[in-house]
Amino acid sequence: MFDISAPIRSWLPTVIYPGFQPGLPDLIVGTLPPELAAATGRQHKIWIVETVHEMRALDAALARSIPIGLGGALDFKSGPDAACSKTSSGESFAALYLPPETGQPYIALYAWPDAIARDVRAQRNRYTYDIFRTKDAALDALARVSVKLGAEVRYARAHQ
Repeated sequence: MFDISAPIRSWLPTVIYPGFQPGLPDLIVGTLPPELAAATGRQHKIWIVETVHEMRALDAALARSIPIGLGGALDFKSGPDAACSKTSSGESFAALYLPPETGQPYIALYAWPDAIARDVRAQRNRYTYDIFRTKDAALDALARVSVKLGAEVRYARAHQ
């Protein structure tokens, strides 16, 4: 069991997936403790960081303990999520983020146009993502979604 009174980063280790082209955000990917993963059905917590200011704010939030909400629930929304939750806009894209470390997943990040973002429950009113264990699965999803977006897929140089 993890200690919720401890700083978040002590029980939620993170890695940075840097934005590999201009205009792409950094992704901060945390691996949830087994108890949280089982309760949420997700293995990872992802923050989409667009600026240095947001990165600093998220880093500071991860250095504190998690706020506790109603019924004793962990309140990520008023905790670390608040550091990078500002509504965002810009061009549409689909991008493949390669794992920065062995054992980390491939992440397909999608930036939706405003008219569609509301319908897909986009983070920051813009972004959605999918997490994959294999590169081939990520590439297949990127190909399908990029058609819906009407946008080119962006790849890190290591992919090309």
